[in-house]
Amino acid sequence: DGAVECLKTYVTSFLRAIFQLFWCALALNGYRSDWLEYYSAIDMLDAATPGDGVTTWEKLAVFVEVVTTSGNFGSAAVVFVTTLEQKFASGKPRYTALPAAADVLLAPFQFSVFPLVPFETHWMSPIKHLYMYLLLPYTILPTIGGNLFSCVTTLTHGCVVGKVT
Repeated sequence: DGAVECLKTYVTSFLRAIFQLFWCALALNGYRSDWLEYYSAIDMLDAATPGDGVTTWEKLAVFVEVVTTSGNFGSAAVVFVTTLEQKFASGKPRYTALPAAADVLLAPFQFSVFPLVPFETHWMSPIKHLYMYLLLPYTILPTIGGNLFSCVTTLTHGCVVGKVT
């Protein structure tokens, strides 16, 4: 009876690892797909404006569109929010994490609880940690961009109000 339980545990762990590796492969495929979509859009813009070329702002706009419509973007949001919500219950992390200053720039996500070293936590498998690393750019880049947009909007609005008053 103990051997059967041991076998069930082993098979369950093995299948969990296989599925986690499958999700990592899907994330890598998402990178490939996003790369191709980005360069396809840039080529179409270049063909639409012969001789002018594609400006840096147009490239940035295409990049933002590709990142925010990517399948990896939604996956990143779900994985980070659920993982970090689970970890908040235990209080201050007892592992190497990002500095707390990252939370100011990367709000609303609390990246100061994100474990940097894959084997340092007991609550996260190394493969899930790899998956989080793969999806990290899809969480950080839009967060920084959104925060910068909010700051610029607030500053611009404040300046306009100051001139009118």
